[in-house]
Amino acid sequence: YFEISNTLSLLAAGTIIFWPYFFIYATLILTETLLIFLLAASLFFLLEFQKSLKNRDIIISGLFFGLLLLVKPLPILFPVWLIILLWFFKRNNILSARRLSLFFIVILLVVSPWIIRNFIQFRTIIPITDGGKGGPMPIYNEMLSRAFVTLDYTEGSTALEPGEATAKILLISKIKNIYLFWNPGAGGENARELVQKYPLLEILFSAYKIVFFAIVFLAFLSLRYFKQKEVFLLWTIIFYFWALHIFLYPYPRYTLPIMPFIIVLALFTLNNFLSKYSQKA
Repeated sequence: YFEISNTLSLLAAGTIIFWPYFFIYATLILTETLLIFLLAASLFFLLEFQKSLKNRDIIISGLFFGLLLLVKPLPILFPVWLIILLWFFKRNNILSARRLSLFFIVILLVVSPWIIRNFIQFRTIIPITDGGKGGPMPIYNEMLSRAFVTLDYTEGSTALEPGEATAKILLISKIKNIYLFWNPGAGGENARELVQKYPLLEILFSAYKIVFFAIVFLAFLSLRYFKQKEVFLLWTIIFYFWALHIFLYPYPRYTLPIMPFIIVLALFTLNNFLSKYSQKA
């Protein structure tokens, strides 16, 4: 789908495989591990559909996305977000209304057993729930409640519950989240303890952060090719997670699901730059 040389393709694959946070999360029982696979699979078949234009691919994409919602409900608004971006950028040639309807129907069929189960159990319609401590809660209520929690992800800060922060503090907190979302991590309490125990790790952590920001920078340069269908579709999911967590939490954990796409776009940009340089040479 992306014109990348074999060498850079292997580099992209190797970077994803050996990305430090993927190593860590492979050892933890957290939703991100399965989320990354299901999200990548759904977008893969969405990209495949752009080539084949076969209903089979859009159905499989919807199937994976429905399973994704059962694992991590936060992407529930992505289909709506996709429609908005398709309309705003006049990209109706990517997904027609009929294809989008098929995508939604498959997603609904996948999550419908859970909806039926919730209705039988709680006698109310709860489409998708999050793992709240107060019992099952519709995900849109959970997201709304989180949006009004002020969490300043800077060192020494504390979270303020709804009602404890003024509108000004809440607004400043969300504005900070715009750039705090791109936090490479490796700077928390656990990292500091490791550095104290193994001082050499500080060099490795610094190298990791340099590589992280270099990759993010190259990925943003791929916006020059935003008109390409493949680039557009990858950026729709990146923008979705970014926008969502501006209002929620900007932990590195929530950047992790889109890192494979950031890495692919970065290597795609690098490939284009190298191609232009070689042509000029």
